[in-house]
Amino acid sequence: MSEWSPLRFTFDWEPADDSIKAPELRATWSRLETWVLGDCVTVVRDHATRSYRASITVPLYPLAEWIAFNWWLLSFDGREGRSSARLRRRNMFSAGDGFCWPDLQFRTTGEFTFLEWHALPASDTQPIEYVKHGACYIGSGEALAALADVVHAVLDRLAEAGVRGTPLASEWARIAGAEQEEQEFCQAAARLGLDPYSEGVDLASSIEDALADLPATVRADFLDVAPPYPDGLVEAAAWVTAALRGIPDATPPERQRFGLDMVADSAAIPLVEGAARPWAKGYAVARELRRRLELAPTDRFPEDLPVAAVAPPKRQIRGVTGAGGRIGDSESAYLVLAGSARMESRRFGMARALWHAGVSHTVGARRGAAEFLLTKATSTSQQAGRAFAAELLAPADGIRDMLGADPGPASQEELDDVAEHFGTAGLVIAHQVANQLAEQS
Repeated sequence: MSEWSPLRFTFDWEPADDSIKAPELRATWSRLETWVLGDCVTVVRDHATRSYRASITVPLYPLAEWIAFNWWLLSFDGREGRSSARLRRRNMFSAGDGFCWPDLQFRTTGEFTFLEWHALPASDTQPIEYVKHGACYIGSGEALAALADVVHAVLDRLAEAGVRGTPLASEWARIAGAEQEEQEFCQAAARLGLDPYSEGVDLASSIEDALADLPATVRADFLDVAPPYPDGLVEAAAWVTAALRGIPDATPPERQRFGLDMVADSAAIPLVEGAARPWAKGYAVARELRRRLELAPTDRFPEDLPVAAVAPPKRQIRGVTGAGGRIGDSESAYLVLAGSARMESRRFGMARALWHAGVSHTVGARRGAAEFLLTKATSTSQQAGRAFAAELLAPADGIRDMLGADPGPASQEELDDVAEHFGTAGLVIAHQVANQLAEQS
């Protein structure tokens, strides 16, 4: 792993203590340091020696096995939740085997992976205390590469020591040798929060049925929020399919001040500050679009958006707030907006649709996508879309102009007045204050 990598596992092999009997543990005994963006997660206070050090002495085999057996989930499960099963699959602490690992949690958002680590007190059985805490986003590709490097290093070490036939070797070979169809199933099951080789197996036919009629461009977003049980999964897919069915016959709005081409052009700006945050590009593109429309920070965003919004099918699905796509070759989008019919919710949903129809399909894996979903997921694209909509409708600079340099003490009545001015929900204003203005002040 190169020195500049945002996640680094650095280690030196060491002789194992005589009390360590298992050959895979003896062969991979090491002194390990774990670094995230220059911060050493493995700094510990040793209560026996009353000293601090940056490394822990552990066998790397349990860590490599934890990585391999949770590989698909670490790669694709971005669902929120703190169930014990989910935490075990995401947290390095669960490498276990009787050793005290750091409390370092991984959660993918797609393009980025969120890392969070906490201090851990010493115990009667573990005389070391982890003292560091922090959180950050790093590129998912870099995170997975660092984890895979640990597995490869351990497998090489085991081969050198003549230790063969381990569960780690079998699991990693299964992952590496997976055919395209198996990979797609494993990714789908992991997005549902399921281990593809255990509970995911029972849902295999339901996953296949649910995805059969869904466009490839919405499958990932769908699986990120779909109910992970047979009836719910198929019902959710039917809702989305019905919602998207209206795209071919949709007509652009009669009045629209600008088109999706202007939204796409606004996304062609360089992004520097806060680039390693899922929402950063959403904020930046919204500011650029407002600039192109010559809107002052306190100006209300126009009502005549290039989005034809319609009522949803009767049944609504948990986690999905809208579905739509570009209308033919036009510069307009079609949107079936689920949930509240209030004007504020409608405007926010339409603003999110601008992002997904005008920006998301032009970057990364979404290039050329004609359909999209609006969901409550924490994926990179969904977070960016929500940030774009918030900044487009209620710019942080405009809120500051109305509330003053320090908006923290603003009353609920003042926040509601700002929300009414911008034509959005009070919750949007509160989030803008918390996520942008409070951070700046």
